[in-house]
Amino acid sequence: MVTKGKFLLMSIRPVYTDRILAGEKRCELRRRRINARPGDIVIMYASAPRKAIVGAFRVGEVIARCHKTLWKERRKEMGISEEDYVSYFSGASVAYAMRITASISIGPVTLSQIRAHARGFRPPQSYMHWPETLNQVFLLPALKRLNALANQACRYSGSVSRRKCASVKTKNVHRAHSLAY
Repeated sequence: MVTKGKFLLMSIRPVYTDRILAGEKRCELRRRRINARPGDIVIMYASAPRKAIVGAFRVGEVIARCHKTLWKERRKEMGISEEDYVSYFSGASVAYAMRITASISIGPVTLSQIRAHARGFRPPQSYMHWPETLNQVFLLPALKRLNALANQACRYSGSVSRRKCASVKTKNVHRAHSLAY
């Protein structure tokens, strides 16, 4: 197994998948509670008009806060304007964010390619557990690269401080490695 965490497929607007892969967006935001834990892998499905799997990221911490507090604490990591943020969380009492520790680009793997291996497949409105039948076909090489990226970020011995490891992790979040499908 490539990772101990679970795999989630998440629909994200193409502008935000691009920002995640470019390292400009280091938190993925949601209005509802996210069933994810540190170490889980989120496979990014870029919604219309792209309609394709374009990448994946490893989840760091999952944060739940009042949306005003979350904005004050994490605005530099969100990759979204304040106007769009306020509009998105309008009427929500709690905002949820997943910190991204590493990301990798995949494909793209189009919706028609996915459906060729999983008849009747429908992308999620928000997120869903990844159908394991598609792992070997689309993701195994990419997940190995993502795992290597995350492991590279935190290889340290007792002589290297945790602070330095955190610094290396932060730098590696900005690296998005391509993998041709």
